[in-house]
Amino acid sequence: MKLLARLPGHYVHTQIDACQGRFGMKSKNPADCAGAVLDHLLHSVYCDVCFTVYSLLADSDSVYKQDYSFGTRDAVIDYQTRELYCQRNRHTYRGSCHKQPLKKVLLLGNALQVNGAMVMLYPQVKCGRPMVINRDCVAMPRGRACCYCTQKLQPSRVNVQGLLDYYTKNQTPAAVKYARRC
Repeated sequence: MKLLARLPGHYVHTQIDACQGRFGMKSKNPADCAGAVLDHLLHSVYCDVCFTVYSLLADSDSVYKQDYSFGTRDAVIDYQTRELYCQRNRHTYRGSCHKQPLKKVLLLGNALQVNGAMVMLYPQVKCGRPMVINRDCVAMPRGRACCYCTQKLQPSRVNVQGLLDYYTKNQTPAAVKYARRC
């Protein structure tokens, strides 16, 4: 994990606004711009021994298809110290996974490189997810969209075309012509 860039101040403000809006933590008073932010939303969590990423990243290329609002993936918590630990039992020259707490890296205002991918907080209103930026991300006025917001904002033409091809594959030429016209 390494720091790629520090983001400009206005981008940081939109990231905070997105995290507050995601869980309804903005101030009810319009004159008061302050509000609350959950601290764990602003960090990326990983194991320093085996380099396993425990943050739930919005990634269209991920093997994990379940969408969670917040949390960490398979981390073990010590309820007395409130520290998170790696659930893997690996041993390297850096130590043992289950004996060292997970490391936290601040995502707010930073763009990180994690396992070869660019990761940052998505600043769209009511989203604020940590996300992986890839070619599928749509550019928005507040920044690149995460994969979940991209699906909502941009209807998938590929799926419609795929369905059309599937249903017209074994049809007569007249039926294909009619289906393409519709």
